Amino acid sequence: MTVTLQKDFDVKELAHRETKGLLVSLYMGLEPTGANPGANRIRLKNLLAQTETILEERTMDNQAKNALLESLGKLNEYKFFMETKYPGLGILVELDKPEDLTVLPLRIQPETRVSVGENFFLTPLIEDSMNETVTLVSLADNSIHLYKAHRGGVEPMELPDNCPKDLAEVKRFEESAGLDGNELYKNRTVRNQTSSPHGEGPGENLEEEFHRRYYRMIGQVLRDRFNDPILLAGVREKLAGFREENPNLDILKRELDGNYEHLTRDRIEADVEKLLSERVNEVTQEHLNSALKQPDNLRIEDPEKLEDAAKQGRVERLFLHQAKSTMEFYDRVALEVLRHGGQVRIVNLESWHGPVLGQLRW
Repeated sequence: MTVTLQKDFDVKELAHRETKGLLVSLYMGLEPTGANPGANRIRLKNLLAQTETILEERTMDNQAKNALLESLGKLNEYKFFMETKYPGLGILVELDKPEDLTVLPLRIQPETRVSVGENFFLTPLIEDSMNETVTLVSLADNSIHLYKAHRGGVEPMELPDNCPKDLAEVKRFEESAGLDGNELYKNRTVRNQTSSPHGEGPGENLEEEFHRRYYRMIGQVLRDRFNDPILLAGVREKLAGFREENPNLDILKRELDGNYEHLTRDRIEADVEKLLSERVNEVTQEHLNSALKQPDNLRIEDPEKLEDAAKQGRVERLFLHQAKSTMEFYDRVALEVLRHGGQVRIVNLESWHGPVLGQLRW
């Protein structure tokens, strides 16, 4: 039995994968480790029962069916299942290769689903791929915490060795290197010749410089070590100072405002979920508005005409209504769009009733 855990799976890979025979797609949500011992084993057992029922309807190959059920039953022996770090899993397998499972960690919890057909069922993977992973930086004077964050959870990351642990560490380093508050004070440039630094002591100037260097050192580490967009959490004034010192970092405009230094992980995860969900909806709304403004000859809402256009490679961006996107027909259209380099977005907005919309290239 071969189980391949693909943590950074791109749904577009499926559009170009050569397969034959029946393809089985399974999706299941997971309970966090320790939340309800045994709950995930029960979920897997129910998924196996559902899979067996569907396979009995779709194939006469009992040997392949039994081999697949046996392989799926062994998933609860794997670390990624026992020590749950993900809200859900997607499992893809070719029925003629029942011992070769591809397991995809999902960032949002899917509905339980078993699909058997000529293509893998993509909709849950497309919805999951819309939710980006970000580096969450919880910034305070007394500590800095880094997390790999997405909808569905946050995972703490160890600070790199060259990252300051807090502001006090920067102060000790700079003072030992000879940073002199009096020298900063004496050499201060007065921009307006009619004003003077009278009343502004060297201690205040030096404290501001410590903060600036603290922010710059953290920013340098983030530039060197992390590629994801940055989500800031902390007191608003400090986050503004951090942005000012690091104008070239890819920092999200949205931020978590407040002192996150001592908050529980559950609270942080809830705030991240809300903020990133809002971000996904905003991006989706922006793209949808753009598509709806296209001339009639550059957009299609008729499902059958849309499928023909997708096969011709004319669809630049496909929108599927979330409540109506689980049908195999729409999933088949999505696959054609991906095969021709287009984008697919699952829409969950009250302002749009769908069910489908295609923005055309030509």
